Amino acid sequence: MTNPNIEIRDAETCDAASVLDYLTELQSEKLDTISRMQIPSLKSEQDWIGGAIDAEHDAILLAWKNEAVIGMLDVQSGKRPHNRHAGMFGMSVARNWRQRGVGTRLVRAVLERCGSWQDFCRLELNVVPWNTGAISLYEKLGFEHEGRKRKGVNFRGTPEDLLVMSYTWDRDFGNESDTKP
Repeated sequence: MTNPNIEIRDAETCDAASVLDYLTELQSEKLDTISRMQIPSLKSEQDWIGGAIDAEHDAILLAWKNEAVIGMLDVQSGKRPHNRHAGMFGMSVARNWRQRGVGTRLVRAVLERCGSWQDFCRLELNVVPWNTGAISLYEKLGFEHEGRKRKGVNFRGTPEDLLVMSYTWDRDFGNESDTKP
């Protein structure tokens, strides 16, 4: 069941307080599928959003409904010549909006965005094996399993495996001058 009245858009620094409200609610769930973090200060959140706005291949996408953040996806690309063609993303959706198409819309939006970036050809993610809903979504949208990081995460009190998935685009990079030995 999707909701067409959900807006997906880039985060702006003025959204920082709403993002913090969203993160506070998300952290209160004590989910075993995302890291538990200390909620940043308003200034730190504004700086983080500003950094993504200024970066060449970074983005923070927000899903909005009734003037509240109901989902978030951030992608950060590599910053060096050998890895700036690739990025990693993380995503979350508010409790009352899960299984309603918000995650699908966020991932589709980021695939469209990243697919338009010049010299960018890889988007990857890490996901815990017990997050079967997320894994299904990623598979449905064309992500492929690449491997397993043994004892790669400790969300439930003991190190456990983490799955690696990616989506890639075919690109012609030509002869880049920065690839010379």
